[in-house]
Amino acid sequence: MLEYYENGTIQLFDLENDIGEQNDLAVSKPEIAEKLKKMLHAWRDAVNAKMPYPKTTTSKPAPGARIAKPNR
Repeated sequence: MLEYYENGTIQLFDLENDIGEQNDLAVSKPEIAEKLKKMLHAWRDAVNAKMPYPKTTTSKPAPGARIAKPNR
């Protein structure tokens, strides 16, 4: 299962039978996708995983962030 943090979508693949990740099973097997998503979120909580804030059009770099300065 892959979770895309940027938009909250997930993809689910059967790697034993679909090594190339061509057939997304998230829609056809929503119960498995939801169970794995809950497990992932529980694990994040258990290890106190630090998650980024969603980027918005008004987002600014965090204090001390290393960003490239625009060429002028």
